[in-house]
Amino acid sequence: MQNLDFTKMMKKYPLLTAKDVSFLNKFFNREDIQLILAEIDSYRKKNRKWKRIIQIFTLIIFIVSSISIYLYSSKNSEMIMISAVFAFFISLIFMGLWFWILSMFSKETKSIKSNVVPEFVKSMNSNIKYSKWWAYFKDSFSDLKKKWFLEKYTRVDLVEDSIKYILWENNKSIEITWCEFKASEKRTRRTKNGTQTYYVVTNHCYLMKVNFKNPRYVIKKSIKLLEDISDNYKKRTLKVLWIQAAIIFWFLNAISWDENSDWYLVEFWELVKNNLEISITFLIWMFFVIWFIFSYFREKKRIKLENIDFEKEFDVFGDDGIESRKLLTPSFMYRLVDFVNKINHKRVYEMFFHDNYFYLKYNFLKTNHYSNWFSFRQNNYMEFSDNKDVFKNLNPYVEFYLELKNITNLSKDLKLFYYDKGTMSKRIIKWWKIEQWKFPKILPM
Repeated sequence: MQNLDFTKMMKKYPLLTAKDVSFLNKFFNREDIQLILAEIDSYRKKNRKWKRIIQIFTLIIFIVSSISIYLYSSKNSEMIMISAVFAFFISLIFMGLWFWILSMFSKETKSIKSNVVPEFVKSMNSNIKYSKWWAYFKDSFSDLKKKWFLEKYTRVDLVEDSIKYILWENNKSIEITWCEFKASEKRTRRTKNGTQTYYVVTNHCYLMKVNFKNPRYVIKKSIKLLEDISDNYKKRTLKVLWIQAAIIFWFLNAISWDENSDWYLVEFWELVKNNLEISITFLIWMFFVIWFIFSYFREKKRIKLENIDFEKEFDVFGDDGIESRKLLTPSFMYRLVDFVNKINHKRVYEMFFHDNYFYLKYNFLKTNHYSNWFSFRQNNYMEFSDNKDVFKNLNPYVEFYLELKNITNLSKDLKLFYYDKGTMSKRIIKWWKIEQWKFPKILPM
């Protein structure tokens, strides 16, 4: 058994208090939790050992085959190149075959998340109800998609780890529900043999919903706080390049149906393909056209605010600028900036306000993409690579714990700053002196 200590994490996560660290140490040093982690780590170490053997063996085969082919065809440079490519692909096939054999004989690994999270949530707070599936998050995802809160999707792949947490503030409840959500979009591409269908993940996020019971005021028109792209030229450029690449892909896909026809797209493609200057000019022209069209539609319903730090985090969209500014006061904007940067400044959050509801989305796809440009594999939330030691990589669980603490504090502030402004206006602040310090005291009139 390993004795885990989360004290060092207080430097990385300022939100952690001594009480939080005490809870984390107590939970992860429990005998049953230690046994689960030890079993998973032991299995992964065996897997890592076999993977390393396979990788080294494959590398040796590649080097030996490449050298032998080179010596055999040393007088023919073209043959050397062909042989090297051939040796490389043979090695890839061999490695894939060995991994397949290994997976056939290996037992299924235990999931850290499915074994730890239920106990973890149960230990956090007795008021939290937890379900492995969607039992406590009953909102319509299709409605959230219509409201720009979710990306386009065709099918729902995953809805799990739903939570319901009821807070009591001044005899009024605040209900927090959340879940992990994953969905993908159906796409098709044309090939010479017909149409091929495939799915691409468009949503992978944690959805949180705060329901303010009996608020003093409700938001009549929706207010959306989406990821900042308008003032972030790097992200806007990447977005435009992605749109441009999608159009070019569609274009090439369209002309691949019949390359010998007299269709104007085919003729245009032949002109561009055979003339480098026209190709470069067309790509530059196309980029700026997409840039201006994208900017026009993006800015059409955007509400600009004066807080520079806030504008770096969010683009605000809504139908009523006055109501949006009424909600997004200078103090509340700074509170939201503080919220999104408290755990990890690389996280991508989006928010949605309507009626007496507040939705929050923590976007895994965009967060992972911006954090690691070279990450080709996106691990599941609160799971991590087999190459990592289980005991030394429990940061996702600390962040999960802090996420609950963070959204709880934000919900209380929302109730105080906005939804119960009427209550605050009916109170007066009196001061009294204790030794040399002054403390505010809020008393009902």
